Amino acid sequence: MYNRLYYRDYNDITYFEEASPMGAIAVSKDSEQQIERLRKELRISTKSEVVRLALRTLEAKAAKERLRSEILKSVQRCAKADKLENQSLFRGSFSFHHLDD
Repeated sequence: MYNRLYYRDYNDITYFEEASPMGAIAVSKDSEQQIERLRKELRISTKSEVVRLALRTLEAKAAKERLRSEILKSVQRCAKADKLENQSLFRGSFSFHHLDD
């Protein structure tokens, strides 16, 4: 099915409706102008493609943040384990048993 966008203006809000199972999205005039500016600047053919690109970009950013958080937690767990191991080794290096006696 060919997707076409229909624009309806109700009190400074533009509704984008696609001729597909997807619903409408309400955006302010400012957001609509921002989408249009980005569409022209990035040479994207449709406003809906700008929105899809923005969603993909946000998904990638969120995935990177999740990965960064997981790596940080892993590094913190390893650092804690290393600290405990080093404390144990440090205590064991000071033996009060004299081998020469």
